[in-house]
Amino acid sequence: MKTVKKFFCVVFSAIFLTLNCLAFSNKDLNLSFTTPNGYTELNQKNAKKNPELLELLGHSKESFAKYLEDNDICYFALTPKNKEQIIIKTFETDFSKELKDLSAGDENDETLVKAIVPKDASAYSVVTLQGTKYFQIIFKNTDSGGAFTAVQYLTVRNKKFYSICFNFSEKNLSRETLNNSFNMAKSLKIKNTLAAAVWSAQDILILMLIVLGIIGITVIIGLIIYSFVKDIMQKKKQIETGGDIKIERRRFK
Repeated sequence: MKTVKKFFCVVFSAIFLTLNCLAFSNKDLNLSFTTPNGYTELNQKNAKKNPELLELLGHSKESFAKYLEDNDICYFALTPKNKEQIIIKTFETDFSKELKDLSAGDENDETLVKAIVPKDASAYSVVTLQGTKYFQIIFKNTDSGGAFTAVQYLTVRNKKFYSICFNFSEKNLSRETLNNSFNMAKSLKIKNTLAAAVWSAQDILILMLIVLGIIGITVIIGLIIYSFVKDIMQKKKQIETGGDIKIERRRFK
């Protein structure tokens, strides 16, 4: 019996540790993300335990911590041979504070596009992940490790920029790789702390239509009630004067 209990304790401990390692959450930034299979999250706490990954990146524990801090990176993960990377960062600008939420803006607005899409981007489009609007931006670049491509998903929420970027050691981005980045990005969740204060143009239009509909229904009901009351008053007056009256329902055109 003791052996069985010990076995289950080991199993559940392993499961808990696995889930704990794969789940990333930052309450201060209101975001969470699930590390995909095949990737290892590297941060200031576990960098010392992963010297081989630091070596692949050309970093020491100290230089890696500085790299994360200097670039506003809250999450970094890579594959064993550093062929792929995932980088999540948040930052705030005057533009993001003014826009508050990308859903409140028009993605076809040239001013908005220029403020969000970098000039060196190869292509971009607008996509929706977990109900949040993002600019999907594709880059092609070269560094000391050779040619690579990157797919960035960038949005504005809670007056901040939120970015998740996937780096791939591919000279030309394939459709399969692009789809993989999209599927992995789906696990990024950003809590909207300004939900009550953010209204999109569509939200405002729907609200106006509802209000106008209520006003219209109220007016029609009021006219119907007025018509019946008027007929009743006329009938009562005719009865009091001894005359007859024919009640007709009024037609509204």
